[in-house]
Amino acid sequence: MSAPARIDFEVIIPDLQSMVQAERERLSRPQPKAIAWFSDFRNLAAINARLDELVALRPDICSIVQAGSSIQGRPIRGVRISRHAAGSPMPAFLFTATLHAREWAVPMTAMWFADRLVEDDGLDARLTAIVD
Repeated sequence: MSAPARIDFEVIIPDLQSMVQAERERLSRPQPKAIAWFSDFRNLAAINARLDELVALRPDICSIVQAGSSIQGRPIRGVRISRHAAGSPMPAFLFTATLHAREWAVPMTAMWFADRLVEDDGLDARLTAIVD
């Protein structure tokens, strides 16, 4: 095929919208507990629910933070993981994700960091040192 500007192209997926919709439906369905949380990408609702689970699991080191609001007025949420009070002079890491609308892999990467810090605190000396 050739476009009016005489640029050759090939249609690989004739109905991309149907694939996008099928993925949205798949991601919105509840997952059985037997399936690992990181076995698939998650939507915003699932990510927020997991942040809440991490806080419930380890309230001694985790708390929800709000960095502001999106342009649509939605809260920009995150999780603070530390044994030290907010405002402590201790060095810190800041991991950000989903700064742009189509960063599909970054939210799961940031969630993996948070999950490892919470789930492996006290089990892995390196991660415990980071939390400390």
